[in-house]
Amino acid sequence: MNPTQNPVALGAPEIEPRWTSSAKEGPGTAYHTSCRVWFTLSHGIVNEIYYPCVDEPNTRDFQFLITDGETFCHEEKRDLDHYALLAPHIARQGAGNSGWGSETGGHNLLNAERKGVHLVMGCSERFSQRSVGFVGASDGWQDLTNNFRMDWEFRAAGHGNIALTGEIVPQGEEPFTVAIALGKSCIATITMAMGRRMTAAPSMEPASAVRGRF
Repeated sequence: MNPTQNPVALGAPEIEPRWTSSAKEGPGTAYHTSCRVWFTLSHGIVNEIYYPCVDEPNTRDFQFLITDGETFCHEEKRDLDHYALLAPHIARQGAGNSGWGSETGGHNLLNAERKGVHLVMGCSERFSQRSVGFVGASDGWQDLTNNFRMDWEFRAAGHGNIALTGEIVPQGEEPFTVAIALGKSCIATITMAMGRRMTAAPSMEPASAVRGRF
């Protein structure tokens, strides 16, 4: 089986999900008072992202990986990077998360969901490759550290401890923006991740996002 042609990630059941280090370096949120997303920092990377309140974590960690495609692959906590790696722990749980890739309005995105809470990750440069895998078996870290290249492009992984991986190819020295949005509906969360004004019906639950420019 060629894993690059398999739409569903291999490796279930995944390894047991665990939270990251409790030795935090700081918290953060948006300046605007309407923002419902908070995050923590540790070892130079983003740890838990909280939504819709400060005691509701939805991720384990978010970081970049860098590789030259031939001889090395390092985590952002040690070096720079071009692969976005996000481990959803939606609604306080690492188990039971589902993820998939989607395309909307010319943007290719990575989605995750659990118990009605949606997470979307996107990039201003578009992900040149995307994959959703089971942690410890078919996630992006396993893929890149195997041969320093992203060989797997799984479209979906369901009901497990999953990780989202997107390759970013910067355009020269121009900065790029990675957005991670959380919301109560898929459409609202995608809209927020894409940085567009909400045009959905008033009854739709709002979404919030955190963005980083690199």
